[in-house]
Amino acid sequence: MSWRSTTLVRGGLRCAEYREDPGFPVVRWELPVPHVVVLVRLGDPPVDDLPPAAVLSPRAPVVLAHHGSTHHVQARLPPTTAYRLFGPLGDLAGHPVPLDAILPPGLPDRLAEAPDRLATLAAALTEAAHRGPEPDPEVRHAWTMLRAGTPVAEVIAETGWSRNRLVRRFAAQTGFTPKAAASLMRFHRATRLLGAAPLTEIAATGGYYDQAHLNRAFRRYAGSTPTEWLRARVPGLPGAGVSSKTGGPGEP
Repeated sequence: MSWRSTTLVRGGLRCAEYREDPGFPVVRWELPVPHVVVLVRLGDPPVDDLPPAAVLSPRAPVVLAHHGSTHHVQARLPPTTAYRLFGPLGDLAGHPVPLDAILPPGLPDRLAEAPDRLATLAAALTEAAHRGPEPDPEVRHAWTMLRAGTPVAEVIAETGWSRNRLVRRFAAQTGFTPKAAASLMRFHRATRLLGAAPLTEIAATGGYYDQAHLNRAFRRYAGSTPTEWLRARVPGLPGAGVSSKTGGPGEP
């Protein structure tokens, strides 16, 4: 079994290349994240329902599957950066979109042939972003404050906008309402500690009232409890929610 990755961070982009060769079929349930993800899979065709090259802003687990090996590159972008690439993000909320429906075709072929795939991906996305619309400074600032854990009411007061105006502009430019973004950010912070700390500690440090509150958030975003999610992982492979079975976390 082998798994390896390389990462490139450039500006607001975090690009990574993954190769996974466990030698057996894998079905992976990836947790939702408060990012927009550009995913390009190379090599053998995927055996799941996602396009080989797609843009995602997941609100529920994303199923990725392969027969025994996979090779892909991806970029994670904050929605305020993705807005410059793709424009209004409402259509991306929970619905994968083929990459060539948003960007000029040809990027997957360029990545397959490039000697440095991460630099090629970062350059292509950066160039496209320079041609796109600028998000409102207030929306960028609100996103930064929410990432820091600032309560939504304080974020609204800080922008100087009315609640309705911020919600409308924020949703158009990020695909989230401020409340929904704050909720998913809190969940994402908690999942990064999953398996490394007791669940009671994760709940306390993550801003949840108690472990039951954390469990409800997991049910909402992952369809399982944290314990069920951890149980579904395959030893030796990274990432949350990895299984070689046909049933996902929380399923019999």
